[in-house]
Amino acid sequence: MTNRARWILAIAICGMVLGILSRISPFAILNLIFISWIGIEWFAFRLKTLRAYKLFSEAVREIDGNAAESLSLSLNEDYEVTLRVVFHRQLQGLRFFLSDLVPGGILSTDRFPAVVDLQHQFQVQWKYRITPQVTGQLALPGLQVTVTDAYGFFRHQQFVPLRQKLTLLPFVIQPQSTAERIKRDNLQLMTGHHRFRKPGISSELLGIREYQKGDPPRSIAWKATARTGKLMTCEYESEVPIRATILADVSGYQFWGRPGPAPFDAIASAVGSFTRLLIEDKDPVGLILASAANSTRLRPGLGQRQLVRVFQAMMNSHPGSLAATEFSIHELELFVWRSLYRIFPDLLEDRLNVVRVPMLLFGPRRRYEFRIRRQTSVALSWIFGESLARGYQLTYDDQAYRDYCNRFFDSYPSAVNEASLVADFGLGRQMKELTVRTIGDRLLESVARAQDNELFILVGDFHVRPHGFQHLLNAIRVARSRFHRVMVVTVPASNVAATIGDPTALQAFDYIQSINSREGLRHDASFQQLGALIAPLDDVKLMEKLAGELKILKTGGSRGASVVTRVGD
Repeated sequence: MTNRARWILAIAICGMVLGILSRISPFAILNLIFISWIGIEWFAFRLKTLRAYKLFSEAVREIDGNAAESLSLSLNEDYEVTLRVVFHRQLQGLRFFLSDLVPGGILSTDRFPAVVDLQHQFQVQWKYRITPQVTGQLALPGLQVTVTDAYGFFRHQQFVPLRQKLTLLPFVIQPQSTAERIKRDNLQLMTGHHRFRKPGISSELLGIREYQKGDPPRSIAWKATARTGKLMTCEYESEVPIRATILADVSGYQFWGRPGPAPFDAIASAVGSFTRLLIEDKDPVGLILASAANSTRLRPGLGQRQLVRVFQAMMNSHPGSLAATEFSIHELELFVWRSLYRIFPDLLEDRLNVVRVPMLLFGPRRRYEFRIRRQTSVALSWIFGESLARGYQLTYDDQAYRDYCNRFFDSYPSAVNEASLVADFGLGRQMKELTVRTIGDRLLESVARAQDNELFILVGDFHVRPHGFQHLLNAIRVARSRFHRVMVVTVPASNVAATIGDPTALQAFDYIQSINSREGLRHDASFQQLGALIAPLDDVKLMEKLAGELKILKTGGSRGASVVTRVGD
């Protein structure tokens, strides 16, 4: 019942009582007619809304003309969403307000609900635009519908499932290849196209030496043989593919700022762009994702399939798939409620998600915990297309509630706020140091497996305390001593701070950053002394610097001790 109906009903009741006390029968009867009319309208409204469990006979959502259940969208790109619904005829006479529930992390221009009066039309279509702001897996769960009568006396809110899964891919720059193309349309991969100053098969002459048994006769240098009187042979440079390995930091602190943009989104875009550039050069690309003491390795590969594998590995690196096991049941209830409130605040409205607390449940704390549990249980059942009875069951079944919370974190990884990370300032610093040490260990392992003339790209925040940083520095020193190229892409501090909305997380970040900021310049100087290229993540010329590293490797210019600067320990 709306405030309008309450005021009319209160005035009518007061008028009826006043007419009875004043013995003015016509006035009392007139107010009684008003009360009876409101009662009849309420009965008709309840009858229509209860009979129509499904409000729509058809509901379709199209994103840029595609209505598939699973779609892939790009970061920071605009997409047009078209919604078309057809109402049941038995709902004639009611008025509807329709809103599409768009999760946090996606900007939407659908600010006002669509209003439909079923006295004139039974079909409605409206359009709006969305812009993805985060990387990962999200979904559009359905529509929030508010039903009122023709006079606006009564209101009923209902959630209509219309699930559409979205894979939000990072924005990838399509760079121009640095490889020389002999044929424009050549499906066969070349064995190598980079010049390498080592004897092999190529068209570039490396030198002339005396003929040795087993040399091919066609390589004999006849002019040199005639001049020296000895049988001489030509030695050519080899052509090899340059294998690159990307080591990225995907720890929990890279996700600060969720469900909005976070540093991970920029890292994912950079990794995707690097992979795209290297694949265009027909070079195999490998990926290592490090998070604290854990790491995931993707073997080097070629072609578009490798690019897809890199995207999948980045999408699966979001924290939170096991977040439900890290909390007690009461902490989990509050954590999920806050996550739902950030992503789908409309699902927790009292008018839509009504909670009736049992009368025998005493104590304000117990009643508050029951309200939180019931609201989150019903919202989770709506999101995954379950019945309302399933939501009531989750209120009392702890194990099923944890399972649904895990499903929610898997489907909406941007909901994870890393509450355990910001609870203790030292924990965030410790996680960063573990990640830096892990990247150093993985770099050493990659160098041990590496062949000649390889490129290693490190992406992350490497400004930690001396013992953790020294471990990474030693790994880079080993890579450079074997004449490999190393490129360090750092995450700027300002980029991270701008994406943190949680005051506690911002305070933790400021504390960690104040400790490491003084050593930042010294760290960069140490990298440069070893011959590693330093570039910030937000550098507009980042791709040009990477292309420059590839050009150095093309000519084999990274080989030899003459190009390495000797530094002290």
